[in-house]
Amino acid sequence: MKKIKLIILSIILLLFPTISFATELESVNINVKLEQEGDAILTNEYNYYDDEGTEHYIVMGNLSDSEIMDYVVYYNNKPMEFVDNWNTSWSFEEKSGKYGFVETNNGYELCYGISEYGNNNFVVQYKLTNFVKNSDDYQFFNWKFINDKLSEDIDRVKVEIEVENYDLSYENSKIWAFGYDGEINFENGKIVAENNRQFKDTNYLTILTQFTEPIFSTSSSVNKSFEEIQKEAFEGSSYTIDESGKGGKSKSDESKPSTHIAASSVFKFLGPIILLITGLLLSWQSKRVKKDNYKGTESNYIKVDRKSNKGLYYREIPYSGNLGDLLIMLNGKWPKYLENYISAYFLKWIQEKKIETVKDKSGIVFKKEKISFKILEDNINTTDAFENYLYNAVLSAAKGKGILEAKDFKSWASKNHVDLTSSVADFTDLSKNLFEDLGYVNLETKVNRFSKHTKILLTSKGQELMDNLVRFENYLKDYSLLNTRDSYNVHIWDNYMIYAALLGITKEVEKEFEKLYPDYYNETYYDLETIFWIRIFSSGFYSSYSSAASPSSGAGGFSSLGGGGGSFGGGSGGGTR
Repeated sequence: MKKIKLIILSIILLLFPTISFATELESVNINVKLEQEGDAILTNEYNYYDDEGTEHYIVMGNLSDSEIMDYVVYYNNKPMEFVDNWNTSWSFEEKSGKYGFVETNNGYELCYGISEYGNNNFVVQYKLTNFVKNSDDYQFFNWKFINDKLSEDIDRVKVEIEVENYDLSYENSKIWAFGYDGEINFENGKIVAENNRQFKDTNYLTILTQFTEPIFSTSSSVNKSFEEIQKEAFEGSSYTIDESGKGGKSKSDESKPSTHIAASSVFKFLGPIILLITGLLLSWQSKRVKKDNYKGTESNYIKVDRKSNKGLYYREIPYSGNLGDLLIMLNGKWPKYLENYISAYFLKWIQEKKIETVKDKSGIVFKKEKISFKILEDNINTTDAFENYLYNAVLSAAKGKGILEAKDFKSWASKNHVDLTSSVADFTDLSKNLFEDLGYVNLETKVNRFSKHTKILLTSKGQELMDNLVRFENYLKDYSLLNTRDSYNVHIWDNYMIYAALLGITKEVEKEFEKLYPDYYNETYYDLETIFWIRIFSSGFYSSYSSAASPSSGAGGFSSLGGGGGSFGGGSGGGTR
């Protein structure tokens, strides 16, 4: 009988894990309030199950010019007593209900007595001066909020960062997080970082934030550009500057295997429930599709057949309406169509005397010519809504100076990328609806039990226009082969150059026109240098926009397991002793 009991006991011990009574750190919640002067008030909440040790401590190093002020600790919602000259060798009883700090070679250790074993809540609050700093070009902070090599793993971590009387978003800030498997995002005007997997002793939490417009009156500065700061932080991370010039979110491959294993285990238990929910969702979707007001998905792209138009030419400008009308025809099959539109509109505005080039030579020894654009009219009279939008963008980027410089145009594109993306989509819809009314396209909707999809089909009239666009592009590329010097007409060629910009082929057409009539660039509104600088402006605008709008822009998303170098605060170690 005793043997049977021993066997049963052994089986129970094998089946059920050994209960551990070691100290556990269940959660860490950090709230950061950024003040106008660039200081920060940090409220750190720690939820422990304490079973050993006499004190908890936070390692605070690499403070640079920051100072810790107004340091207080609360134990289970009651204030603890501050004592000078904290001694880590004091007994459990001597530390009970008290807190202090120890000065180290690199900063401080913030210490507080455990006071009683069991479930405990500690709130550590302090102010950090000079938290936000000025780089050579932007305001930023780069702070290590949670250290590696803590004595306990952490189950749940959350860091919230807010600015008093100001909403943070991807329109005014860029964010990156390092050292853990999780995410960082903008939520309700705050920056929020959270973990997806338990914090181990190799994990840490560092956040780099760039403010794209000055928010703070901080006097703390570092003698570096933000790009230099960013490169140091990105070293060893899964973020890349190469993708966008800005950096941003990237999910580490290291998290994939365990996620897959966890999902498989969960599915064994939740599979039937998931199948039931899926069935209910499909039933709901089926009923939803049948409703008249259900839009479903839409496609705003039209296939371009270049192959069958190879070697064919159309010798006239193929469309007499506004350039913006053609968005639906050009928005996916001509590379960088947004950049092309900007170039085309700039040439049009120069021709219409709405803007003009301003040349400036800068440099002490080697003079380098730079071109900007002088704005001659504060508004334009046009029925082209897209043109009007981009002209207002030029006015806004010029900041009331009446002169548009390349750096200001790029800055506008980056700061306004969300509105630009939305507006281009709206103008594309306008183009689609107009071309449907004019008989160039039809909208075909396919509905099945669970989905509804609308796509654009060219009518015979629309196909003819699309073919003529491709053939006119061919014509401009081979212009010198198909024409003689007698065909020269400066007004016609200027209009052709606008379309060359719209189709992204100004380089090729420049050469074609020069072969046929070298004096064209002495007689036109557009000399070669002007066309070159228009390409610089439009390319810079598009590059800045696409960088800001891309997943690697710092708009939030997955954190990186590595990287975060050059940060202030924190260090290694801490926890319980």
